[in-house]
Amino acid sequence: MLPKHYEMLCRGSRGLRMLARHCPYTCVTVTKQAAAHAATAQQSRGHLQVIGSSVIQGHKATAKLATELAAAAASPLTVAVEAPTLQPSFADRLDLYDSQGRLQLKNLTLEELQEWCELIGHDKQRAQQLWRAIYQDNRWIRYMDNADGDAQPFAAAFKAAVGAAGSLSGGLHLQTVTTARDGTHKLVFSIDTAGGTAAGGVETVLIPMRSKYGSQLRYTACLSSQVGCAMNCQFCYTGRMGLLANLTTAQMVEQLVEARRWLAAYTQQQQQQQQQQQQRQRVQQQLQQQQTQQQAQ
Repeated sequence: MLPKHYEMLCRGSRGLRMLARHCPYTCVTVTKQAAAHAATAQQSRGHLQVIGSSVIQGHKATAKLATELAAAAASPLTVAVEAPTLQPSFADRLDLYDSQGRLQLKNLTLEELQEWCELIGHDKQRAQQLWRAIYQDNRWIRYMDNADGDAQPFAAAFKAAVGAAGSLSGGLHLQTVTTARDGTHKLVFSIDTAGGTAAGGVETVLIPMRSKYGSQLRYTACLSSQVGCAMNCQFCYTGRMGLLANLTTAQMVEQLVEARRWLAAYTQQQQQQQQQQQQRQRVQQQLQQQQTQQQAQ
């Protein structure tokens, strides 16, 4: 298989015959210099024909024609050969790329990510490694460099290939987080308009829920799938906006990934605050005990 852009330097008719013999099914484009030589040759009584098998026939070749053909043979001609570009199975889907032309990988399933890794010249096993780095608990990497501390970090060549052709961004940016008294968290995102959606903001709501005995806390995530709403409910601000756009797959997935990333950091912060509060309580208890002992003496 020929590479995408392959240039062959050939000289005159001999080079064209060699090119046609080795690449009989390839579209050959001759440069303007070759076309000029052919036009000059046709001005004489001779007739130059270049057919699919690159057979050159001269009729009634004169001395002048022979001289011009010799000059053409002495001049290097650049012949460009283009091979067809392989397209992924998901190429017909819309809104897959960002403003820089990079594929937003959160639009893909695992099987599609494996296919894409093979298209950029790497083994599909790298797709599983990348999938875990993006979605596994307590990882949720934003950039390829975030995985450098892993037990099996990405190879430099794979990082360069993904950075050039792909993006880990989902097209959303977390702006604010508001927490209600009941523990409900509202995450407000701004939209990257490069994906083709309308400018504005969308919200993700995390609703706390406890188990039957109240010991285990979990959250239900309510994700946005559209910008605005088509219902036109007059009591709802979003409804009065009207339907502006549908979110992409990557933007919906990014809401869940960012919600888990934020919730993990929030939970860790809450645990640290509880530990600090418990430590302060122990210190206060020790001080009270010391004061009680001193008063007893």
